[in-house]
Amino acid sequence: MQGNPRSIANILNASSAYRIPPYQRAYQWEAERWQGLAHDVQQLTMKPKGDPPHWLGILLLSDDTGTKHPGDDSVQSYTVIDGQQRLTTTILWLAALAHHAKDNGRAIKLDVSKFAALHVQEIDRLPFKVALEGKWRLAKNAPLLGKRPLQAYAYFRYLLHLGTDALAEEESVKYQQLMPEKAKGSYEAQWDQFLATKRGSGVPRGQAVDCELLAQTTRTEMSLFSLIHDPKTDESQATIFDTLNGMRTPLEPLDHVRNSLFVRLPEADAKDLYEKEWKDTEDAIRNVRMKRMASEKVFLYDYLIAHGEKRRQKALNANRGAAHFSVMTRNMDGDALLELLREDLLPSMASWPVVVRQSDTYRHAGVKVEIPVAATQLLTSLYDLSANPANPIALHFVTQFALGNVESDELVEALLYAEAYIVRQMLAGKSLSPLRARIMDVMGKFDRSIVPADLLTELQASVWPTDDEIKDIAHEKPAYADLGARPVTAILRGIEAELSGAGSMFFVHGKKPNEYTIEHLFPQKHAKWDADIAAWGADPADMSHRLHALGNLAVVTGAHNSAVGNSTFADKKAYPTKPGKKVAPMAINAGWLAEPQWTEEEIDKRTDEFITSALARWSF
Repeated sequence: MQGNPRSIANILNASSAYRIPPYQRAYQWEAERWQGLAHDVQQLTMKPKGDPPHWLGILLLSDDTGTKHPGDDSVQSYTVIDGQQRLTTTILWLAALAHHAKDNGRAIKLDVSKFAALHVQEIDRLPFKVALEGKWRLAKNAPLLGKRPLQAYAYFRYLLHLGTDALAEEESVKYQQLMPEKAKGSYEAQWDQFLATKRGSGVPRGQAVDCELLAQTTRTEMSLFSLIHDPKTDESQATIFDTLNGMRTPLEPLDHVRNSLFVRLPEADAKDLYEKEWKDTEDAIRNVRMKRMASEKVFLYDYLIAHGEKRRQKALNANRGAAHFSVMTRNMDGDALLELLREDLLPSMASWPVVVRQSDTYRHAGVKVEIPVAATQLLTSLYDLSANPANPIALHFVTQFALGNVESDELVEALLYAEAYIVRQMLAGKSLSPLRARIMDVMGKFDRSIVPADLLTELQASVWPTDDEIKDIAHEKPAYADLGARPVTAILRGIEAELSGAGSMFFVHGKKPNEYTIEHLFPQKHAKWDADIAAWGADPADMSHRLHALGNLAVVTGAHNSAVGNSTFADKKAYPTKPGKKVAPMAINAGWLAEPQWTEEEIDKRTDEFITSALARWSF
């Protein structure tokens, strides 16, 4: 890795040209970032002479024969691996300064046409060109005002219109989207109208800006650290970027993975693969909404675990997914990378939305594969049981099924083993923490086998409570209160499948009145039960001990739970337990509906029946 700090003047020297490869994201920075750049420049105009230049970050460029850094005395073309956002923003800022000065009749020694060429993404090309040429007022360009590069340029022009106080603000200032000048008047008039409103009244104004000083300060007092990357010898781009730029990186791990792969492929292959296979597949992953972590980060972590990388890299960290991937692919040449992409990574990316229950269909590069219903039901149960930790097992086998390497019955078999692995731990009262780490170990030892029996062997060697452990805990320490409604629903759904056989009702947990939920037959608030408990000769303390026992839980509609959740046993039996007359009664409800009373004896009996059914389903 060769690196040098370079001033913006050197970076933008006309002897250099930069190209953003098609597989990178389009320009995405927003007002917070734009304001940050303007603020930094304004502050630098007041810094003491002799202070070192202000560091903007890194500019990570591709390796070329006879490496030269921007500003050397030769024409050199670069592919921008990382840094396109700050590079694009800086050019737009300088263009805004040049054009603002010209529009206000002020001299400025800044010729935008002599900047280094920057070839941006196709989607950004026209608005970027319009901004650089200052043709944003033309009626034909009005539809481009909503495009991000032109939004950035317009924001900079707005700040310059406001004056020095606006530049000095650390937070972005209030502004509104511009309308075509032909319809609403000049942009400056639109800004002044906004500033006269209540919303715009607090926007800071100030003295007229000195565009020449701001431009000179940007070009000479700000620098980027130029790095020339060699993928054969250097650490991953992700590791380098994170080390130098800390938490300010705008890239997600999957961005680093994409860049590190495509930059090592022939340009024609990279462009074709990106447009035809990668782009839509990546978008499908990004469209998945997750609560605690970005979806692309979860996918990459799942993929590495499914790939068995724990066996080779010893430890895997979700926050270092791109670095782990770089280690995995470090010694691969172009042909090996293409094979990995087409036969492994891209199919896994296409499978992941199925795994996290966003789809029942595998779609990739024109191929559509319907996942068998029995498999999708098991995938739903796995996700209900553990949310994400079981993803790697599911991801591996769904991908292999989509590729035609395993049959549908083998897919179902493997998923059933994974379901049993989790349920048996739950029924035995075992802590699932750290379930992800256990599955990581399992997949490392499994090492990408496609034989379900091999998976079962590794799961049983990990944590596999005995039948006796499960039977003992069912009465001694009912642990279902710690599981939550969705996992308990998944367990009862499996028991229903065992009791009813093929075609059993696949109920899911929901919050609407006609959806299903878990109800305690002997309720948590049981004042209405006092008379019946006394009449039945039951012990209130023994009943409370069994409150969360499996045998005291029923699957009912939300309407049932709301209406009679805390009512007497007779009221519960009298209320419909299913939405609509056409839905067959569930076998798991038949027992309690037939009982004349509900005491500790009936709860224990039903618990034993459920445990027997559970062990029948989840034993092999």
